[in-house]
Amino acid sequence: MSIPQELYPSQDDPSHIEDFIEFLVNSGRWQEAAERLARVLNDDTFYSTKGKTKHRLWLELCDLLTQHDVVSGLNADAIIRGAIRKSTDDEFGRLWTALAYYYVRRGLLEKARDVLEEGMTTVATDRDFSVIFNACSRFEESMLLLKMEEVIGEDEQGEDEVDRLSVTKIQRKLKRFWLSDDKDVELTKAQLEHLLDRRPELVNSVLLRQDPHNVEQWHRG
Repeated sequence: MSIPQELYPSQDDPSHIEDFIEFLVNSGRWQEAAERLARVLNDDTFYSTKGKTKHRLWLELCDLLTQHDVVSGLNADAIIRGAIRKSTDDEFGRLWTALAYYYVRRGLLEKARDVLEEGMTTVATDRDFSVIFNACSRFEESMLLLKMEEVIGEDEQGEDEVDRLSVTKIQRKLKRFWLSDDKDVELTKAQLEHLLDRRPELVNSVLLRQDPHNVEQWHRG
C-alpha cells in the first residue's frame, strides 16, 4: 500500500507524525510504526496534537512489541519495563503479563515463567496480583496440556481416525498420562501444583507490600 504524500511527516511540521504512525499501524507495517513511535518517545520536544500523554504512547509501543512477531531491533524488555516503572497502579498487571506474552510468542517459556514470577512478587495491589496470578495459572495449565498432548500423540501413531475418537480409548490414554512416569510431565504437574499451593503466601506478601508495618500479616507469613 502506498503512503499518501500528505501523511509523510516533515521536519518543519512534525504535527503529522501521529497520523503517519496510525497509518502504518492500520497498514500492518508494525516494524516501521514501532520505530517511529520509539523516536517520538525519545524526543523531549514532542507534544501530541491528539492530546495523548507520553505514558499513553509508551503503552501503544508496548502493544506493538508484544502483539506482533515481526517487530525487531528494539529492546522490548527494556521498553516494557520502562513503561512498568512509569505506570499507574491499574496497569502493572497488564504490563507484566504483556512482557511474559512477548517471551511466550518467541518460544522462551522459562523466561516467560520468570517474568510472571517477578511480577507476582513485585506488585502491591490485589487487582494486579490477580491479573498476573491468573495469567500464570493459565500458562502452567497450558504447559501441562501440551505435555499431555505429547504423551497421547505418541501413542496415537498408526491408529485410524475412528479409533482415535473412541471414548474408551481416549479415557485409557488420559489415565496413562496421569500415571506417566515421564519426568518432564511430572515436573510440569508439580510446577502447577506448587503455584496453587503458594497462593496464600503470595497474597500475604502483596498485603505486606501495601503495609510493611502490619504485624498481623507478618505473623501469617
